Amino acid sequence: MGKQIFFLLKICFSIIVISCTYSSELPSNSPTATSDSPTPIPYTPAPTFTSLPTATPTPIPPTATPVPSTPTATPIPPTTPIKLNENQINTYIETGINYRRMEEFQKAIEEFDKILKLEPNHTGALVETGLTYTRMDEFQKAIEKFDQALSLEPNHPGILVEIGMTYTRMGEFQKALQEIGKALSLEPNHTGALVEIGITYSSMGEFQKAIEKFDQALSLEPNHPGAITEKQRALQSLSK
Repeated sequence: MGKQIFFLLKICFSIIVISCTYSSELPSNSPTATSDSPTPIPYTPAPTFTSLPTATPTPIPPTATPVPSTPTATPIPPTTPIKLNENQINTYIETGINYRRMEEFQKAIEEFDKILKLEPNHTGALVETGLTYTRMDEFQKAIEKFDQALSLEPNHPGILVEIGMTYTRMGEFQKALQEIGKALSLEPNHTGALVEIGITYSSMGEFQKAIEKFDQALSLEPNHPGAITEKQRALQSLSK
């Protein structure tokens, strides 16, 4: 019995050795093929799916912001210019004259300007402003105001006299005689014009002519204080 087992083991060992030897003679990486072996099915790899290109989104143009319509402006009705009544005008004139008498000339001009800002062509306010500038020795400004007033009332003898008086104070005697002469041509018996032209002649040293004009004024107004005073001065100058 023991011999039989030994014999079987020996056979099995021989088979194993033969198998190992045969396997070692086969080329590496070569599939074992026999006529009885079935043909191996080749391995087909699963198809690779190519990823679709990512679609580039077409930019959507921004919606144009609607331009808000300009609201139609409501037309502003024309405002009625403010006008001063006679009482207000007289108050401003009187206040300005009082300031001028007190030699507060700037305050006087401010009062007259209250009228001129609302009524630029108010002749009285223009003349009073011119007189105030004369008192301030700002003769050119005075002439400008008088000329503006004269453009509104070209045949006003009083304005012409004021212009002539200002030229006399400026030493421009011929211009003074010319302007006062215009006043006398409009109103030959204008006492103020006669007195002022007499003053102009005195300033020129022509005292006899001055006295004649003062006498003419006194014949119209015997108690005219300006004519009396200026005649006395002319007589004194003439007697020297």
